[in-house]
Amino acid sequence: MLQNSHFNDGSREDLPRPTTLDQTASGDTTKLSAVIIDTLHATFLKGAAASPDVMASVGAILDLPVFMRPVPGSMGYSTRHMLDVQQGSQRIAIGAISEGEAQRNWNLLQLNARGCAMHAGRWQKLHGLFVAIGARVTRIDLAVDFLHGEHDVDEAVKLYEAGAFDVRGRRPKCSLAGDWMFRQVGRTFYVGIRANGKLLRVYEKGRQLGDLKSPRVRWELQLGRKERDLPLDILLDPGPYFAGAYPALQQILPAASISLPTRAIERATDLVHRLHHLRASYGATLDEALSLKDATPFAVVSALRRTRADTAEVPTVTWREVLSSLERR
Repeated sequence: MLQNSHFNDGSREDLPRPTTLDQTASGDTTKLSAVIIDTLHATFLKGAAASPDVMASVGAILDLPVFMRPVPGSMGYSTRHMLDVQQGSQRIAIGAISEGEAQRNWNLLQLNARGCAMHAGRWQKLHGLFVAIGARVTRIDLAVDFLHGEHDVDEAVKLYEAGAFDVRGRRPKCSLAGDWMFRQVGRTFYVGIRANGKLLRVYEKGRQLGDLKSPRVRWELQLGRKERDLPLDILLDPGPYFAGAYPALQQILPAASISLPTRAIERATDLVHRLHHLRASYGATLDEALSLKDATPFAVVSALRRTRADTAEVPTVTWREVLSSLERR
């Protein structure tokens, strides 16, 4: 069975979707409209908006009454309320709001799969709410379904073996789950690490739902804020962000893509830029200093070096990678 840490509370059953890949018109740009938002977490400062006000705003966006139901706190939050909407005589859980001093006064809004499905066609309004209260996206799951198995789990494995998931020459970790021997339950292929903020799940969705004859496969990308910033515009147009996560995803959805670099990559890019100007402006000066009789590279660099304020942070980019980028300028 599929093993993941989706926000649940009985909301992960199959849900109707506005688009699936085989229902879209031809053309690369249209294909990206098949990418849906399946899970959303966002934080906002306690002083920017009260949780009941955020709940009321979500209800206004959905045009449905929303009710708060207290449940035990989790994820370091001392207080948590489930968000339920009233549809006829039935109340349906669509997410939760959590509060707690331990999170430095950042409150957490979660929308589960059902809550995200209800926001289809309304993401512009939620985007506006997030802008108004200064919210930041901390987790978002983007998914696309192939109802007839056009791109299945086996293809994902082959793409991985061919290096189509490699990023900057590095191959991400992968793992398997499910029944790969007898196919009595669905299989899942994972690429990436959840803790690092980027994990792709390719799984047999139809089999997960109990239909062993179903060819339906879901490609689902989980992005987190730990190592990269997630722009609010991802709510308005998630397709390019899905396609830009791995080269392989551009192969199954060939269209314009947006890659979200990690903060380490952004720092390395800035470093290359500054080194380029250092070489252009002061390269001759350094050469003159090194030409002195008793000068050594270590002595010259030690005399000029100024310790950064954030030296406690361990860089994840190597000098070889920086030098390679510098030589290409």
